Amino acid sequence: VEQLEKFRDEMETYFVLDNLDFLKKNGRLTGLKALAATTLNIKPILKAIEGEIAQAGQAVGVKKALAKMSEMIVDKMEKTGHEVMVITHCNNVQRAETVRDLILKKIDVIKKVIIMDTAGVASLYAADGGVIVSV
Repeated sequence: VEQLEKFRDEMETYFVLDNLDFLKKNGRLTGLKALAATTLNIKPILKAIEGEIAQAGQAVGVKKALAKMSEMIVDKMEKTGHEVMVITHCNNVQRAETVRDLILKKIDVIKKVIIMDTAGVASLYAADGGVIVSV
């Protein structure tokens, strides 16, 4: 129980979305920011902090955003020593595998990687192409 509570308290969730429409529609992203990001192909790297969504970084293009997110995850895992990583994707297993490979190239502490499809409301938020990583 102690280990689970420690993991829960230290766990962070990062994500890169292809489509920002749902975040715009539910008020988590202003229309102007969504329009600018879409027009300029800027992909925000988002992070969940105590139920709130915050921007952790950004990059031009999804490949660069996934690479940058992977670096953030490596930094996090090196600090916490967590050995398990869960990657969920919405209809894009190749992106999930790319993120896994980018992370595994840089860190050897990981003992288990779980890749799975999004389900339920997470699919709505992630939309096609979204990748979510919890560490």
